[in-house]
Amino acid sequence: MSKDMAKAVWDQVIDNMPADYEFQMKTCQDTFPKGSQVYLCYGRMTNREMLKRYGFCIVNNKYNNMNLKLRLEVNDPDFKYRLFILQKFFSLDADTKRGGVNVSSRHFKVHYHHFNMKVLKFIKILSFNVKEDDISCIVETRSLSLEYISLQKLQKVYQDFLEQFPSTLQ
Repeated sequence: MSKDMAKAVWDQVIDNMPADYEFQMKTCQDTFPKGSQVYLCYGRMTNREMLKRYGFCIVNNKYNNMNLKLRLEVNDPDFKYRLFILQKFFSLDADTKRGGVNVSSRHFKVHYHHFNMKVLKFIKILSFNVKEDDISCIVETRSLSLEYISLQKLQKVYQDFLEQFPSTLQ
């Protein structure tokens, strides 16, 4: 919503208010003179929290984030080797109940304005060619083909995640 549209909505709300209606703001410490402008800080919240609490969202909210779940597939022919690498890079603890390491999935928090390198690293581990690529390709840019493939897969993961949610109200 543009500023002009917001102003028009606000003016319409004010015009439809009864003449004897009063807005009051009470605080414990400060007083505000009648007719003064009051600034509110809603806090550092995701759009999900803002929608739940206040009924609106902010476009390009820098505190917005999403949680992704990525997994190492058991049917991968190089499962054991990738599992070993995941243990080393992500310091995974042994799952004593199952007698091994639980890496069936990993959760990542991805922020709107920050690139999460751990997600890319995880996708590189899932994508790199065990027979041709060196393990150092995961932390350094040594294989442009691996970088390109990993970034394409990352883009697909993000797109698939965002497509789960409708962008318009129905």
